[in-house]
Parts: sequence; C-alpha cells; structure tokens
Amino acid sequence: MKKQCFIIASSMLLVALLLAGCGIPQDQYDTVVAERDSIQAELESVNAELENSESKVSELTSNLEDKEVELEATQSELADIKNVYPPTDFSSITELKDWLRANDVSEQPPAANAENMYSKALEIQEDAMKDGYYIWVDIDQIGPNEFAIACVALIGGDLWGWDPEKDEPVQWTGFGKVGR
Repeated sequence: MKKQCFIIASSMLLVALLLAGCGIPQDQYDTVVAERDSIQAELESVNAELENSESKVSELTSNLEDKEVELEATQSELADIKNVYPPTDFSSITELKDWLRANDVSEQPPAANAENMYSKALEIQEDAMKDGYYIWVDIDQIGPNEFAIACVALIGGDLWGWDPEKDEPVQWTGFGKVGR
C-alpha cells in the first residue's frame, strides 16, 4: 500500500510539474518556440539559396571549361595561321621545284579548256598560300578564244613562270630584279 501511495503521489507531482511548465512562463516559452521556428525557416531559405548558388557555380564552371576548350582550339588555329602568314617568296628554285613535286595538281587529268586550266592555276595558288608562299596566276589573251595561263613566283627578285600542268619553272628574262 505504501508503494501505491508513493506511485500515486509521484504521478500527481509529475502531472503538477508538467502543468506548471517547469517554472517557465508560457509567453516566454511561446517566444522561444517562435524564434526557433523563424530561425529554422531562415536556415531552410539559406540552404535553398546555397543549393541554387552551387548549381550556378557548377553551370558557370562547365561554361568556363567549354570556353577554355574553344580558346585552346582558337590559339592552335592562330599558331597554324602564323606559320604561313604573311606568305613569303620561295627562297630558291630548288625550294620551288621541291614544292611543285609535292603538289599534285600537275598529276590531274589535262584541262579541257582555258577555264579548267585557270582553275588549276588558282588551285596551285591556293595550295601555295596554305603552305605560306606567294604564287600569282597570269593570264594573257593571245588570240580570239586563245589564252596563255601561267603560275608565277618571285625568287630573289627574279620572276619564274610555269604551266599549271607541268612542274617545270622557267626564269622569265627581260626583266630586271623585281622588289617588294
């Protein structure tokens, strides 16, 4: 019976303490709970902003990596251009002949007309520019519907010309030294 009284008395004391709120006034308790809830809401908002910022950083990092790849490609292309620009004259007849042997335009089927021959000469000129050399295309009308077409290069101030279908440059005489 003593045990039952003790249990009943303890239970009543516990109920009284719970009802009394352990000595903290209800308005202070409500204020602290409201502050806690406000801080939790603010924390959730800050975490959402952080996630959004991290997403933006990730996107910007990806964009930066793409731009770095583009920059590397552009720098490589610029280096290639600088290797051939500005174009120069051939330094010797040997250099020109070696270049012509490596170029395959003269190995194509013969031109059927002046237009095709001129196209071949322009192709040689374009190939030379890609390799960093000046070559001119000369066209002269020598009769009705008759044309002379030649490629021309300057070597040490001397003009050298050749038929676009033959890799046999010949020095053009009768000119003095040509300068730039």
